[in-house]
Amino acid sequence: MVCCYIKNYVIKGGCVMFGVISKGQVELMRYSSCYSEKYKIFYVCTPKAGSTSLKWWFAKLEGYVPAINKDLKSLESTPELTIHDTFHLVAPSVTGLPESRLGELVNTDGVFCFAVVRNPYERIFSAWQANILLREPLQIERYVKHEFYSHKIASTVDIANAFESFLEYLLAVEAPSFSDSDWTPQVALLRPDLIKYDIVSQLEDTLRLEAELEGIIGDGFVAPFVTNRANQSLIPYSESFITPRSAELIKLLYAEDFAAFNYPLDVPEGKAELSQDALDVALKGISMIKGRHARISDFLLQIKDAQAVQSRLSELSDGLEGRLKGLEVKVSTVLNEREKLKRELVKQRDENLALRQQNRLLNERSLEAHHQFEVLLNSKHQLTIVLAECLKIIFSSRPWKAMRAARKLLGAVEHPFARVLSKHFSFEYNKYLHANSDVAAIGVSPEEHFLVNGAIEGRLLSIEIEDEVIFDADLYLSLYPDVKSSGVDPEKHYRSTGRREGRMGAMPTLEVRGATESIDPLRKTFLVVSHEASRTGAPILSLNIIINLSKKYNVIALLLGGGDLEDAFLASGAAVIGPIAGIKSNSVITKAVVKQILERFNIDCAIANSIEARYVLPALAERFVPCISLVHEFAANTRPRNAFREALFWSGELIFSTDITLKSAQAEYAELNKGHSHILPQGRCLLPPENLSSSEIEREQQRIVNAMRPNGSAEGLVVILGAGYVQLRKGVDLFIECAARVVNAPGGENCRFVWVGQGYNPDHDIGYSVYLADQIARANLEKNVFFISETSAIDTVYENSDIFLLTSRLDPLPNVAIDALSHGIPIVCFDKTTGIADFLSSCGLAAECVAPYLDTVSMAEKVLSLANSQKLRADVGRQSGSKSQDYFDMNKYIESLERIAHVVEARTKQEHADFLIVKDSDLTDFEFLRDSHRVNFSNIDLLYMYMRSWVRGIGRKKPFPGFHPGIYLEQNNIDHLEIDAYAHFLQAGKPQGSWLRPVLTPKTIVGEVLDDTKIALHIHVYYPDLLPEILQRLKANKVRPDLFISAPSLEAKLEILALLKASNVEAVCVEVVPNRGRDIGPLLTAFGSELVQNYQIVGHIHTKKTVDVKDLEVGRKWFNFLLDNLLGGAVGNMADVIVGQMSLNPKIGLIFPDDSNVVGWDANEKPAQELALRLSLDPLPKNINFPVGTMFWARSEVLAPLVKLCFKWEEYPTEPLPYDGSLLHALERIIPLVCENEGFEYAVTNVSGSTR
Repeated sequence: MVCCYIKNYVIKGGCVMFGVISKGQVELMRYSSCYSEKYKIFYVCTPKAGSTSLKWWFAKLEGYVPAINKDLKSLESTPELTIHDTFHLVAPSVTGLPESRLGELVNTDGVFCFAVVRNPYERIFSAWQANILLREPLQIERYVKHEFYSHKIASTVDIANAFESFLEYLLAVEAPSFSDSDWTPQVALLRPDLIKYDIVSQLEDTLRLEAELEGIIGDGFVAPFVTNRANQSLIPYSESFITPRSAELIKLLYAEDFAAFNYPLDVPEGKAELSQDALDVALKGISMIKGRHARISDFLLQIKDAQAVQSRLSELSDGLEGRLKGLEVKVSTVLNEREKLKRELVKQRDENLALRQQNRLLNERSLEAHHQFEVLLNSKHQLTIVLAECLKIIFSSRPWKAMRAARKLLGAVEHPFARVLSKHFSFEYNKYLHANSDVAAIGVSPEEHFLVNGAIEGRLLSIEIEDEVIFDADLYLSLYPDVKSSGVDPEKHYRSTGRREGRMGAMPTLEVRGATESIDPLRKTFLVVSHEASRTGAPILSLNIIINLSKKYNVIALLLGGGDLEDAFLASGAAVIGPIAGIKSNSVITKAVVKQILERFNIDCAIANSIEARYVLPALAERFVPCISLVHEFAANTRPRNAFREALFWSGELIFSTDITLKSAQAEYAELNKGHSHILPQGRCLLPPENLSSSEIEREQQRIVNAMRPNGSAEGLVVILGAGYVQLRKGVDLFIECAARVVNAPGGENCRFVWVGQGYNPDHDIGYSVYLADQIARANLEKNVFFISETSAIDTVYENSDIFLLTSRLDPLPNVAIDALSHGIPIVCFDKTTGIADFLSSCGLAAECVAPYLDTVSMAEKVLSLANSQKLRADVGRQSGSKSQDYFDMNKYIESLERIAHVVEARTKQEHADFLIVKDSDLTDFEFLRDSHRVNFSNIDLLYMYMRSWVRGIGRKKPFPGFHPGIYLEQNNIDHLEIDAYAHFLQAGKPQGSWLRPVLTPKTIVGEVLDDTKIALHIHVYYPDLLPEILQRLKANKVRPDLFISAPSLEAKLEILALLKASNVEAVCVEVVPNRGRDIGPLLTAFGSELVQNYQIVGHIHTKKTVDVKDLEVGRKWFNFLLDNLLGGAVGNMADVIVGQMSLNPKIGLIFPDDSNVVGWDANEKPAQELALRLSLDPLPKNINFPVGTMFWARSEVLAPLVKLCFKWEEYPTEPLPYDGSLLHALERIIPLVCENEGFEYAVTNVSGSTR
């Protein structure tokens, strides 16, 4: 008998039974069950048993997904979960059904009723992870005081112990009346004793359920669990998380579930063992989500408090209810009018959009017609000139002039040619004169001028009737700075001149090809960017990634360039955009293209494959699209040099294919040691077959066989294969050198060396091929070394090869080598040149297969060993081939990309949230952020750059003077969280601390300096030509410090004395010092004792040029920046301000310019630690603020500890100094720490507009 529980009674065939179920369970059933009237399907939900997927499935089945995806006010923490508290709002006929309706459904014949259950072990582990481990904001509040809440998670054992503690709590406190449906037994939720289900399916095997549903729905059926709307766990279930005690507890708590739903009591095995790397990634993701959930919880508490206040206000306003009702009527009327107006506006907008589309099509047609006309005009240009010259002769002739005078005398209006021109060119007399004012001034008729001059000069466009075209003024000004700087109206310029010059007025409509119809709004969408579609390594990997991702997700393929594989991309299952002209060379076009893509597709994550795909990264990152870059290149050999830095800066995560490429990048960019980077060998790629007939394939295979193993070859011939485009990087010369060593050694006479690939052309390639041919001839290798052009029969190549010789100088993970491994061919390669060497070493085959770096002697020996032993070749090939199947597994590669994408998406959401907080702050000083390299950047671009600098750890900046984000993170113990310091600072109410320093500006009050205050200024003058500027700036101040000047030579001293005399300035001392210690040595060793004993305030500056930087302008700007801040000049009297503030505030011990660039210890930490020990300083902090450039004002008490170290001249490093990592660099950084250790504080200066 069919039955259903309603309120506190059960209806059974019309009979009422009371006291069977609680009202809470009735409410749960109302809002968790789903019903399809169209298909008569009724689903009763069990939380944590596929309920999220099934609800989304019902939403799609009934057509409610777009409504759910609108901006509903969901309290859930992720987009996937929004269905749980919004579905009933948009689909009351599907879920949230009234109790009476539930009763009708379970008593109605012909309704297919089903439920889904899950293994109790996996269900409770999933529930614990989602709600407790991740601190689900809607669930966690009532558990925060319990012991299991505070368990720290860092390993598998931690997870198991924390989970066990939670189960102990459930048994002791909640069972059998559980407070949360997520851990309520499924029997209690589904009540199979009261409801007759057509099927109760186990989540682990839903085939029967899906078959039943497909039979009901028919065509168009999509299985519920194939979409990507599942509430997936970051840590997949594993039996290693179930302790013996946990298993015992689960059996006790869920005994009824095991019995009712036929689950075995044994602990089930997980799908796969979780690796430590995967666990680390998952834990990082959990940490980020916990942080996000904590902030959501804070927001919910604020909302709760606000609701409480609102409730109180409601009570207080009861007396005003009558008056408010009258207002409510008026407000309701206004709102109705507003809604009506809104509908009208929406209608108008839709009409405008349709009209805009029509105009775009008209514009495209017009442009095409114009183009065709231009082609025609150009093709007949010479004829036009000839005809114009002839007409000019005619118009200048006496008869024509006489006829013209007669027409004028007779008052004839129409020119003889007017009708002809009107017919063929739509020529209009007045319009031509209006558009070409110079014609009237000349005094000739418009018709004659056009025929003789106008057509040739390109004035034909000027007489066309202006058509309605789509024009983007912002794009036009961005593309053409000359128009922007001229100040003319951009649209007028485009219509009058720009179109004729071939300028772009608007971006053409984005053309999308390929699988455009397969885009499913319920699925996650990846954007995969390939720099081209050639039949080479990176594009082939892009294609394979797309093919594999398309099995589960929507994929948009963006091709920045074309190539032979375009058709393969179109057939890959992805929607394909491109190739697009100009996208690599013009960032404006790149941004416009990305904008169109994001307007059309909801991109969840982008994958840029190779550094050459970097061009789209800034545009994607600025719109907060999560980005992953797959890096195959070597940073040391990538040009232009900023290409690598650009990719590192704008990517959310970097995935290197090999350890060797990561180390190359770290050597160039030390910041990578702290950032988000992974080593992930790519999976083996399948190359799409070429479109050849069977006869063509056979001919090509025979060509390969004939070239590799020609008829009459000696028995026991060993073929050594090399492959790739013939170029220096591939080491083809080393291949030939190795061949020479092998064939001239005993046992090498039967070796045949064959290189397969394009590019060998000694007749025309004088850069490389001609030298290779000469090398072969001089080594007498014409019968031993052969070249075969690129082939479609690559499998035939491998089948006829015995050894693969990888001679590349740099080659991360060549596809040909991976293919050779899969064919069981042993590989010999060089160490430190390829990731294949690392793989072979991990297989224990380094001795047999890996030669020292570019050592062809060793390589030849290894080739000979393999060539002379068939057994050794077979053993090595079998061992490396077997391991390669797992090492280069494409499925595992894709799964790793998915996991990393999940983490990047969470991090990017956080970055976007932080950006929204920061962009509205009035504290941001854009002049401070806008250094000399970013003069033309907009404020919003500067803010993007600031945010990215902290996300990636590259080129970090400070958002306003006096604030150091790194110190804020460290001092508040939140530097492990991936949140923006500035955003956190603003949200926390701008708290005070060591991260905020007093800022002195030219507007700061100048304090009174007592007459007995002894002030000195040390100037180290290495470049005497810069001294006059220092003296000039000093004169802008009232303060007159005693000058102590150091010089590197007697010649420099004499020049300095002359300059002092010319400036009418006296110095206490001008001393020649050794050229050791730069400016710090003279300060501490030459003058230090006298300065700290006889003076209270000491300034220190020097003549800075930064000659180790190629651009001398960099040094000049830096020098001016430092002098502006420490002495002043035209910007103000900064020396007076500084000395005055030090006199007013005895706590200030050090003042230096605040550099907007965040500079850290870098390579100077070790020498700084040694100094800190000598100075008895506390352990060094991670983040520091210091006088970058070593110029400052300080109290003598601050300098005294450094002077007391008694540095001797020989202790300072000799010139030339390294860029970083010396004692002097350490001294520069440690001065503020000495200041604080002596009980003082330090302040900074800022002169607006002065940057370096």
